[in-house]
Order: sequence, then C-alpha cells, then structure tokens
Amino acid sequence: MQENKSSSLEPHSDISIISRLSLVRMKVFISSIVVILACTLQNGYANEPTIVHTKNDDIIGYQTDLARVFYGIPFAQPSVNNLR
Repeated sequence: MQENKSSSLEPHSDISIISRLSLVRMKVFISSIVVILACTLQNGYANEPTIVHTKNDDIIGYQTDLARVFYGIPFAQPSVNNLR
C-alpha cells in the first residue's frame, strides 16, 4: 500500500506558524515600549531649566546634555521695502 503524502502534514503546523507570528509581534511591541520609555525617561530627567540674561530681557529655556533649547524668541523685522 502506498501512503498518502498529504497525510504527512502535521495539523499543528498552522498553529506553529501563527504562534511564531504572534511571538514576533509581541517582541516588536515590547521592544517599542522599551525604546519609548527609555527616551521619555532620558529626556524627562535630562532637561534642566535655564535662564539667559540679555541686554533687553531674560530668556527662559531648558538645557539638555546636547544643547540649550529656547522657544518664543522674537526676531528682527523682515527686510522689506526701506529695510533692505
């Protein structure tokens, strides 16, 4: 008697593929959460408030390990018409 080749497939092979995909997705999700938390904690504790005193006013910002950051600094008027 000849054995049927299709019966040699294990019925659990589909479950194995699904569980592998689920495992990969879970690893990617957990890795993403770890990266987000690491960045948040690093930025949350690395920011120190700083004040720069200028001739006209004090500018408040914050300092990280890499740079100082300031928002809302007024710039000169645009160079149009007589200002060119």
